[in-house]
Amino acid sequence: MNKKPLIIRLWKFQFPFIDVRLSLISGIGIGLFVAKIWEPILYLDWYWYLLIVLLAAIKPMVTFFKQV
Repeated sequence: MNKKPLIIRLWKFQFPFIDVRLSLISGIGIGLFVAKIWEPILYLDWYWYLLIVLLAAIKPMVTFFKQV
């Protein structure tokens, strides 16, 4: 049996919708945890949070629109 290398199999793996949503919820939880532990991050201006969200959303959005 001729298997492809592990890195190629991992690269082509697609998560089910529920796994993506659960990772989103865990990311939100980690963000809230960091805000609770490191309080100075709560004093940033609103546009820094928007910039972080937009930068984090670029890759998933590109992947989504390539598959659709």
